[in-house]
Amino acid sequence: MCMESKIIKEAFSMPARELRAKVTIGDKVFTDEHLESIRAVTGLSESNDFEVGTAFMASATIKLVDKYENFRESNFKDKLAKVEIGVKTPQDFDYTSIGEFIVDSVGSNMKSWELKCYDLMHKFNVKYDCKLTFPTSLKSIVLDICNICGVEPSDNIKNSTLLDRIIKFKPNFYDMTAREVLAQVAELICAWAYIDVDSQKLDISSYTVDDEIKINDDNLISFKEYKNTSNSDCKILLDSVRIIQNGADDADYNPDSPRKFHIVDNMFIQGNGADYIDDAKKSFRFNELSALSIKYNGNPGLRPARCVKVIRAGKEYNFLPLVRKLTYNGGLVEECECKQINYDPANRRKEIVRHVEKINALLKVMDNKIQSKVGTEEFQTLVEQTKEEIKLLAKNINLEGYVKFEDLKKQNKSTVIHGGNITTGVIQSKDGGFGIDLDNKTFFLGRDLEHYALLFDGENLKFGTGGIKSDQFSEGLKQELKGQDGQSQYVHTRYSDSGGDVGSMHVNAVDDSGEPYKYIGFAITNSSGAPALKSAYKWSKYVGEDGANGTPGKSGADGKTPYFHVAWADSSNGAVGFTTQGGTDKKYMGTYTDFTLEDSQNYSDYTWVRVKGQDGDSFKFNLISNGDFHNDFATNEPSNDPNKLNEWQVKSQKEKSLVRITPFDGQYVMNVLASDTDGAVEINQYIGLKKNTKYFIKFMATSLHMSMYYYGNGYTQVTRVEDSNVAEFKIYSGEFTTHAVNSHMIQFDCRKITRIRWIILSEKPIPDDVEWYPSQFDLQGKDGSMEDLPPALKAWNGNATEISGKYVFTPELFVGNGSYENKTGIYIGKNIRAKYHGNWQEISGMVGMENGEVNWMFTHSGNLMIGRKFGETIQLGSDGRAIIPMIKTNMIEAGAITAEKIRSGEITTDFLYPGTSERIILERGYSPGSNDCKSIDANGSAIRLKVNSGTYIAMRSSGGVGMYSGGDLFFNFNPNEEWIYNGGERAGSGVLSLYDARVTMGWLQYYIYSVRSDRRVKDNIKYIEDGPGGINKSNIFDFVKTINLATYQYKKFSGSNLSMIAQDVQRFRFIQDYLVVKDSDGLLSINMGNYTSMLHVALQEEIKKREALEDRVGKLEEELAEIKKLLREKVK
Repeated sequence: MCMESKIIKEAFSMPARELRAKVTIGDKVFTDEHLESIRAVTGLSESNDFEVGTAFMASATIKLVDKYENFRESNFKDKLAKVEIGVKTPQDFDYTSIGEFIVDSVGSNMKSWELKCYDLMHKFNVKYDCKLTFPTSLKSIVLDICNICGVEPSDNIKNSTLLDRIIKFKPNFYDMTAREVLAQVAELICAWAYIDVDSQKLDISSYTVDDEIKINDDNLISFKEYKNTSNSDCKILLDSVRIIQNGADDADYNPDSPRKFHIVDNMFIQGNGADYIDDAKKSFRFNELSALSIKYNGNPGLRPARCVKVIRAGKEYNFLPLVRKLTYNGGLVEECECKQINYDPANRRKEIVRHVEKINALLKVMDNKIQSKVGTEEFQTLVEQTKEEIKLLAKNINLEGYVKFEDLKKQNKSTVIHGGNITTGVIQSKDGGFGIDLDNKTFFLGRDLEHYALLFDGENLKFGTGGIKSDQFSEGLKQELKGQDGQSQYVHTRYSDSGGDVGSMHVNAVDDSGEPYKYIGFAITNSSGAPALKSAYKWSKYVGEDGANGTPGKSGADGKTPYFHVAWADSSNGAVGFTTQGGTDKKYMGTYTDFTLEDSQNYSDYTWVRVKGQDGDSFKFNLISNGDFHNDFATNEPSNDPNKLNEWQVKSQKEKSLVRITPFDGQYVMNVLASDTDGAVEINQYIGLKKNTKYFIKFMATSLHMSMYYYGNGYTQVTRVEDSNVAEFKIYSGEFTTHAVNSHMIQFDCRKITRIRWIILSEKPIPDDVEWYPSQFDLQGKDGSMEDLPPALKAWNGNATEISGKYVFTPELFVGNGSYENKTGIYIGKNIRAKYHGNWQEISGMVGMENGEVNWMFTHSGNLMIGRKFGETIQLGSDGRAIIPMIKTNMIEAGAITAEKIRSGEITTDFLYPGTSERIILERGYSPGSNDCKSIDANGSAIRLKVNSGTYIAMRSSGGVGMYSGGDLFFNFNPNEEWIYNGGERAGSGVLSLYDARVTMGWLQYYIYSVRSDRRVKDNIKYIEDGPGGINKSNIFDFVKTINLATYQYKKFSGSNLSMIAQDVQRFRFIQDYLVVKDSDGLLSINMGNYTSMLHVALQEEIKKREALEDRVGKLEEELAEIKKLLREKVK
């Protein structure tokens, strides 16, 4: 690593740093003036798991501000954007790249543009059409992919010996993308595939250590450890490495441990998994890593596949950031994560279709097309070469030896396979368009199991994409299929302890103690309502005395005893979840009768019926809160905070003044008085939605011009309203799919007069007849009174509600009586609004109230408070510390408290009244008169708050305040001291003195000030001269002559102002270093003291020029007088 790069990394690691950013698109460079924010997702994985063998595609979201509205989509779309972050180093501002990205999509909202970009890995998202001749090497495959996709491979790939492994047979790539193939190559060598930031080439490598990146307590914002399964520390634990092929159940290997690295069904392993096990064992190196989630100040110098050291509270961790999310908005933060290995076989198993396709590709027998294209000798050679692979893949093929070509004979255009019975699970065509699952008795016709035209899943025949349509049927078939109108029938189930027509019957299969009822009854009706009479059901005993074998019936005429057998399952044919014991929680029950005591284990022997009904849908809340505007949010302060969820927000005071919530037809309506003159009004609500999920929206409104948007990582227009007038309300609806982000927003963008009645947001389609209903936040209310409930809930008739069930879940519960403000009883809930010490407060937990006043409370955080009188409340904290109110002397037994008991620690308290020493000691282990400890004391006319004898704040009765550190006074304010200005003229009183201190201030208003300018307190003095490089008289003069002043008003303050704009000053290379200052929030200020000095230099230069001109004018006047004299003489 070069020295320059190391300096940049160190500068980024500093707690205090000055940053800039720039994005280069074509020949245009966008700096902080146009950049609103940059969000980049880099690293090696976006998964929540510890993932190896990925081909990671980095992304960036760039937000630009179009000040002059001259941007066009063509300026950005499909262009290459180079993103760089700069930091001030001792030499200058130095930039480091975080990547080069192809702009994939462009979104615009007025003056804001959002560019969604991806790095060159995006080019590998194309189907890989392999033309190579096999055998060939992994390296040849990677280089072929790079050549096809137009991305250069790194030298690391070209020189890799790990990629020299030979692949004997051509894998069946099907519809795999080049990126998916690269991921499988990377998995084989225990590595990752990614685009190298600096070279912009494809690289495939494991991780290396970068010891130049410093992450420690100075720049850490948050830090979390993911404990391993031993719960001892956060070190990653790995105890199993396997190569698993052909659908073998990898859960069989070390089934009790999730700490596994298994390579499952990699397409390049062709019966030679042992050749790759040494590479896989390199994963044991992961044991040196720690599983962490951190947020820190961010260092763009950190490259992919680099391990860094994180030092937290003196402890050192080796950390590989698999997931990285960097955000720049003037400041820079980065979130990084690397989780524990938590191997779930279900997530790593390949689809069974792929196993079958692999068998199909190797055998070359199932498709007749092959036989017309491949000669006899070549075909037999292919089968011979793959016999070992066939044995592994088709364990259930029961043949002697393997299939030979001479075993395949064509008779009458059919193929006969000799060699015994063949049993297999799934048979599928080469192109995947047709498949049969013999075990589960299913088949499909279509592209694959997800994109089918026809599918039989063992229970139902389903029509999918391009399914059967009636216009494809013949007329005769249509008549055959038409039949008579059917009538729905319903199966009803009840349970009882006895058969017959008498006795009780129950809906549940078990009683309250968990014991099952012995009899089950069925009734089939044409109505969805269950019969109430027991005689309507046909009863059978389905729980035997021993719970295993069938129930014997009466002996038959031939002396045999019939038995009634019962089984349960999760599918209608009994194939899924079949059991003959303990299956009362299953959906289906099967029965049959025979003369054998033992229950059959063959599900096909049973007749199956559904005994458990479909679960009903629970009530779904509206996902938009205050969707009927019953809560007047227009009275709130302006805001646009993504952390404030489930409430409407208007970002500016001007926009808020144009929003009115007014009563309308017994409810409310939101009126937005937007116009071309006043500009757009944006009303936002941030909501916690799922990622990559479709949502449906419906609202009643009218508007001359309004659009509704969803915002995640860009704006998506849901619908648009443009009515000719706003007198009539209409229903509008739309849908959108959320982005893969954490923050989601719904926005009404009102350009002209708009009126909105209500809005609904749902994860399911909203029926046409459904109008507004509340969200769960609407039901909470603000103070719990009926007045604050949504209008739809005010119709409660006051009747009691009976709640049946073993458990009751409710956000708030009150047991007692009285009106809202005068309740007496016990309240349980979150954010209970109650009066405590005379003030209304929100309390979460359990509260005892009397006439509206809190007598005691037990909060959810573990704090207990007893008593209502201020100063006489007993408090017990969650940490076990107790606060006891002051005990008066008439309540203390004589001799109970003595100085000796206090001094010995027998009696302790958190409150002491000062004695003769006039000092209250706040630190244990010191006597009442101690001075060098935490204390409050009265020292003469001052009260001192002390840390120790030398560090304290003294507040004097005169009004003066002094601060001491280490015994020395560093801050002193004397309100009575006069200060003199202008040669002895009294100017005022009140002097603030700071000793040896550098003072940083925000907003400062002053009338007269002076600056200490004694040479003895200065260093490195250089006088301003003319000369090349750095600041000089010429560039100061040019700056003063060129810079434009502007009038303006501060957003926080009124009044008219005239000055420079800091961003304008930044155009002057050397001047900006002395005038522009950036604070911790990224806001720029002007150093007016230095500006005044620059005016002095410019004035000096102007005076010199004036003097030179005056001197020249004097000489010219003398010459003119001589000329006039000569002319007069000439005339004479």
